[in-house]
Amino acid sequence: MTESEKLMRTLEVFDEYERRFASARAARVLRRPWLEPDREDILRSVRSILGFREELIPRITIKGERITRCPGYTIRELTFTSWERFWGEMSLYTPDTANPEKLPLILVCPGHGADGRLYAGYQQMALNIVRSGASALLIENIGQGCRKDFGHWQSLGPLACGISLQGMILMETVAVIRRVCQSGVCDPRYIGACGNSGGGTLTTFLAALSPELGAVASTGYPSEFGYIFAKERGHCACNLLPGVLPKLEMWESLALMSPRPLYVSQGERDHLIPVEYFNRSMRKAAASYKLSGAPAGAFYAKALQTAHSWEEADRLAILAFFGRHFPMEPVTAEDPGGIRGPETVRADFPADALTTDECAANITGVQLPDKFGLEDIFSPAFGGKPLDPDTVCADLGRGSVTRVFAQMECALWDKPAWGLA
Repeated sequence: MTESEKLMRTLEVFDEYERRFASARAARVLRRPWLEPDREDILRSVRSILGFREELIPRITIKGERITRCPGYTIRELTFTSWERFWGEMSLYTPDTANPEKLPLILVCPGHGADGRLYAGYQQMALNIVRSGASALLIENIGQGCRKDFGHWQSLGPLACGISLQGMILMETVAVIRRVCQSGVCDPRYIGACGNSGGGTLTTFLAALSPELGAVASTGYPSEFGYIFAKERGHCACNLLPGVLPKLEMWESLALMSPRPLYVSQGERDHLIPVEYFNRSMRKAAASYKLSGAPAGAFYAKALQTAHSWEEADRLAILAFFGRHFPMEPVTAEDPGGIRGPETVRADFPADALTTDECAANITGVQLPDKFGLEDIFSPAFGGKPLDPDTVCADLGRGSVTRVFAQMECALWDKPAWGLA
């Protein structure tokens, strides 16, 4: 084929995916999360697109502790394993009080970034929380920060094994929450979670999957899956959710939080997610809260004059939200004193620690091939037949075109299972 013919075929394939996206959206029935049968159906959809399996939820085992005393609070760096030989670390901030077991605890869920949980904005959120009289738990996301060598951005092993990277993140986080509930480190009636961007993804699903949470704040992500997956660019592996378009919309997962308090916000200056998608999705979530009979003030949604990453206004608004529902006294201004350089906190994991892909293979029993791509798991199609990659352009300036097509095929997946097994 000539380059002109390849370009024309590329346009035709994109056009067909656009029509398939529109058809998937049109075929979805409006569900009513305030009614129990629909709530159960939505929960099944959430579990399905994540490959979230109760029997795969790990057990958190604390392997080590490093303590740092600070003025008015203490930080404990907790090294742990979740699945066998799968290592991680989290930072527990507790106020210096005689009875920390009587205090609320709020999980701070990091998004993407080389510094992971030690990104200054996440540390600042933890400091705000502990200075407001509650404990904070900063969990290092799989493949981020001190766990970056295990793999995250291009970790397709979980999908090849019939689960997903986001599903692994959710299963591990749910295990941490359950461990917190049983450990006596806080008042289990007042456990919350907040997160932005990738942490907003995590909290969007925690709203549905973690009944232990008393309040959730999700920012920098709540919008529409249709918009997210129509982006013609390479997605991080944690954003790949098989079958999401025919099975689920974002507001449905968030609505399962009702009647528990939920805060959602989006930045007017966010370059990644237009605020119109946030407004449209949250209109439905707000209606669901009202129709479910949730108490006044349980649902709060607002577009702020902020960008994508958390700014002081975002963090203080989230803190005020938790202060309305938890027994704590939110600070009204930030003090950056206490933020540590990422190089000052280092985790030493054993040489035989598993990578993300190795862990996925270990817990599912799937033997992964030495080399594979997303196209091998979700084969792009055109005209009802497998797409020959040699008939389309390789790159239009935003990465591999066939990778983008495979992502779209993943979002449209309509079979009960996936993977290379």
